[in-house]
Amino acid sequence: MKLIEGFESTYALELLASADYASKQPGVGNVEQVINAIKQWNPPKANLFQTEHVKLAYDSPGGI
Repeated sequence: MKLIEGFESTYALELLASADYASKQPGVGNVEQVINAIKQWNPPKANLFQTEHVKLAYDSPGGI
């Protein structure tokens, strides 16, 4: 479970999943592009995740 260590809450799991999904989209290759991709999905999702949280997820030990 080291992949999600520190990200066990429902918010954090959704954050990890969203950052992972965004990072695998065409043209997305760094954390800033992941943040921009998430912000373009829909207003609730764009407002849900704070930029710093996305950066933490992106840089998590499990890696995105």
